[in-house]
This record gives sequence, C-alpha cells and structure tokens, in this order.
Amino acid sequence: PDDFVRPEIYWTDRDYASYFAKYDIERNQIFINNVLNSISVDEEVIKYLIYHECLHQQIHDHSKEFRDKEHKYPDFQKWDNFLDYKFRDYTKDYN
Repeated sequence: PDDFVRPEIYWTDRDYASYFAKYDIERNQIFINNVLNSISVDEEVIKYLIYHECLHQQIHDHSKEFRDKEHKYPDFQKWDNFLDYKFRDYTKDYN
C-alpha cells in the first residue's frame, strides 16, 4: 500500500513460548521471537512472519480480510505449518 511505513525489526530479548512475533503499532516495530533465531529455521519463516506483522499496519485483527491477504504470501501454508507444528519443538523447554 501507498501508506506503508517500513517498521523497525528486532529479535526479542529472550525466548517465548506464547507467540511467534508481535507488532507494536504505536512504535511501528516488529519483535520476532528469539527462539526462532536459529540456523535450523528457514529464513522464509522469518520473512513470512514479517509479512504477517506488516499486514497489521492496516488490519489490526485476524479477520477474513487479513487472512485473505496473508494467504497471498508464496507458500504461506508451508511456513504457517512450520510455525503451527514445529515451533513447539523449539519452545519445549519453556512450556
């Protein structure tokens, strides 16, 4: 979109079991869960998370409109499945 403002992107200061990434709308910042900062996590997973969080600039919830846009990401199902089914392998010590 024309009004997109590139957010600052950071890793979280520690590992969390409760979320993959978060978008802070007031500061226009994305925080990616440090538990995903691993060579065994495909960089496309991180790109997909950034794409997902950037969508929140315009759509703040996970409505049908949001999901329709999210699903336009190339191979979104592959990356989404990784997060749904493999994320807990990385966070098993935190649950």
